[in-house]
Amino acid sequence: MGNQTKLPGIRKEAFTKARESLGLSTKDVSGMSCLSVRQIEQIENGETSSFYGDQVKYTAAKKVAGLLKLKPEDAFEFSESSQVLKPTEVDEKQAQPEDKKESHKSAAPQQIRADTAPKVSAKKVPESVVDYSVKTKAPADPKKKIFLLLDVIASALEILVDFALHHMPVVAPIP
Repeated sequence: MGNQTKLPGIRKEAFTKARESLGLSTKDVSGMSCLSVRQIEQIENGETSSFYGDQVKYTAAKKVAGLLKLKPEDAFEFSESSQVLKPTEVDEKQAQPEDKKESHKSAAPQQIRADTAPKVSAKKVPESVVDYSVKTKAPADPKKKIFLLLDVIASALEILVDFALHHMPVVAPIP
């Protein structure tokens, strides 16, 4: 946990340029990546207030870079001291050692550079997927409709009876 390593810098302008060249809005990318619009904007403008930390922002930026078809070297500024990730932080397929004999000799986990992250292809997402105000066209079950209607009627009757018991004047019987 105490292992502090330097993360690669995020090339903000590369994200904005790639998104715009694909004709996507920040809302579109937000829907595709399961991040908030504000987080997408902060990847593009360098702010960090919507992320728990730099590692979380970097991980989100890797995801967005994959969706925008950005190569790691275009999306990030790698230096000689760029972060080396543990295999648990990268897809297990990427964490396989190149030489099987080496894996038996060393008990220490193999290390993988951050720029070998798996690539993700981007697809144009229909507006109805991103826009949550669009109503579903799935038909409702008739039995559910009947039970819902009966429940509403029962609730209305309960309210009327309660009102009648508590708010109607009590009339004394005539002798």
